[in-house]
Amino acid sequence: MSKSHIYKIILLSISFKLLYIAFAFFLAEVKDDFSVEKSSDDIIRLFKRNDSFWYENIHDNGYPEINTKKDLGWHKNEIFHQSSWGFMPGYPLLVKTVSTLFQCSFNSASFSISILFSTLCFLVFYWLATQWFQDTKNAFFATLLFICMPFQYYFSMMYTEAIFAFLLMGAFVCIQRKKYFVLSLFCAFMVILRANGLVMLLPLVLFLFEKEQLLVAYKLQPKIWSWSTLKKLSFLSLPLLCFGAYVLYQYVRTGYPNAYSIAQQGGWYREMMFPLAGLFRQGDFGTQFNSWYAILFMIIAGFAWKRLPLSFNLIVWFNILLPLSAGSSTAMTRYISIIFPLFFVFAFWLRNIKWKYALLPVFTGLQLYMFYFWLISDDFSQ
Repeated sequence: MSKSHIYKIILLSISFKLLYIAFAFFLAEVKDDFSVEKSSDDIIRLFKRNDSFWYENIHDNGYPEINTKKDLGWHKNEIFHQSSWGFMPGYPLLVKTVSTLFQCSFNSASFSISILFSTLCFLVFYWLATQWFQDTKNAFFATLLFICMPFQYYFSMMYTEAIFAFLLMGAFVCIQRKKYFVLSLFCAFMVILRANGLVMLLPLVLFLFEKEQLLVAYKLQPKIWSWSTLKKLSFLSLPLLCFGAYVLYQYVRTGYPNAYSIAQQGGWYREMMFPLAGLFRQGDFGTQFNSWYAILFMIIAGFAWKRLPLSFNLIVWFNILLPLSAGSSTAMTRYISIIFPLFFVFAFWLRNIKWKYALLPVFTGLQLYMFYFWLISDDFSQ
């Protein structure tokens, strides 16, 4: 890793936050129905939209009391009821810890967390990229792509993307460096941060097998059945216990161990189905765009298959297919933004193109355009 690259990544991470703020002030000048006050509170609120308010509600009030199953969430045609149980506890728990320690508001705590974890996320991505490329120059370009691509603004918002991506990539780093205790801590928080956190344990196990030469050319080796391997896999104990504690908490509070799933299915129109059936289920622009976006990345993932190890391929496909299997293409741009192996492949495909750096300002401009939908709280930005 290059110290110069590290300093540049940190500077770029902070610069993008300033760019978002500058863009918001520009928008306030040219758009009559959008305004920003020149105060720190109003500026911080630029990073708070959509689901951020659900997290704030959990932070302030905890999860609500449940008397009947319908209290968790329900829908009938266009009428619906949603509850905070449709959100995992990891993010509001982290924000609550920070706000309590530093005696600050939800906004201040979550904004600080977004600055910290987005920067850490980019740095960990760079570290992994140097291992994948075995070259700092291509790794740095891959990191620039990861920061500049159109939907990466989510990493700086009051959302879970930056934290989840940091934990996931950090877990791969821990395996690479044989830091199994830290690995267990990262995975323990990951499984209560996002619903797919538990599923991400499988690619991590396969990556461990790949690094230990226990999985070679998609074949498990006989030495996998050893005490040494079992000790390495003990990192799974803490995340499984942590997830089990969350299931128990749901049961004690609501009477349903799967309250999160019930709330999502009822209040957010989720239902399990074949992943491709989750595409184009509604005619609005957001659904259509997200559906085509998912298809585009499935095609890219198909071409990238041979370039990536099995563990990385599972990261790619799980993060595309699992949201679709819940019956909706909503927020596919968010889910795909954390699929770090694809950014390695993008940088690999572009590595010998002389004008590749000219793409970065183009992608940045597209990112600001997509950020516009966030600023005006358009459904497309969910």
